[in-house]
Amino acid sequence: IVGANRRANKITTSGNSVLIGMPAQVAFPEVMYESIGGAEIQSGDTTSGCLELEGRKLQYRVNPLVADGDCRGSVITLWEEVA
Repeated sequence: IVGANRRANKITTSGNSVLIGMPAQVAFPEVMYESIGGAEIQSGDTTSGCLELEGRKLQYRVNPLVADGDCRGSVITLWEEVA
C-alpha cells in the first residue's frame, strides 16, 4: 500500500497500525481481502462490489495501474454506505 487516508486506516485496521508499506493481504481483514479478490487486485481487471465488515456496509472499486501492458498495481477505492 503506497497511500491511504485516515478513514481507510480506521476501517481496515481499526486504527491499530499504519497501512502504508504493508501488502494488501496483510493490511486488510481477511473478509475484505477475499471479497475484493486478492488475485484480482493484480489481475489488471476493473472490479467493484459490496462487502460487510464489522456491521458496516462497504462498497469498493479496484482499478488497475497499467503501464506498457503490464499491471503495476491497483487503486482500491473503498467507501461506506450511509443510509
